[in-house]
Amino acid sequence: MKEWIEYTGFSNEKTIINQEKFEKRMGIAECDKVVLDFKKGTLTFSNENNFRAWSNIQIVGYIEKEEKIWTWSYHDVTIPEKSKDKMEEVKDFGVKHNFIALKNSNWSAEERDGLQMTSIVLTILSGESIYIIEEDSYTYFLVLEDFHLSPPHEKNRLRAKF
Repeated sequence: MKEWIEYTGFSNEKTIINQEKFEKRMGIAECDKVVLDFKKGTLTFSNENNFRAWSNIQIVGYIEKEEKIWTWSYHDVTIPEKSKDKMEEVKDFGVKHNFIALKNSNWSAEERDGLQMTSIVLTILSGESIYIIEEDSYTYFLVLEDFHLSPPHEKNRLRAKF
């Protein structure tokens, strides 16, 4: 239990520092359109000034809002493999360290639990940042990897897919 508390504390601190630096450096706060492409495993940011950036992602998991249930992406067969291809590493890490929250496929949770799991995954996978997407029935938690600013000549290559 002590190891879990230390690891979550470390991960939370690292996430706060990473988020502040990342958002400032990449300018994503100025983007008013964000598109998640489950099949490609990408997240694209844009605004009316055609600023575009994109990132490979790992869908960590999601909370079903009505039932308040957390589900790890590794457990959900409907999430394309490209969006969760590193998540077995997280489950294995949980098994190795006997971290129950990382091993159990789903459990009762609130948004703060999703944030904590995402912070832990950010640390395990050495990701760049985290991102949350709210939909009607679900809140998705993502880790951003390999973030790229798109040069202006590539702006027409990026097309949003829902």
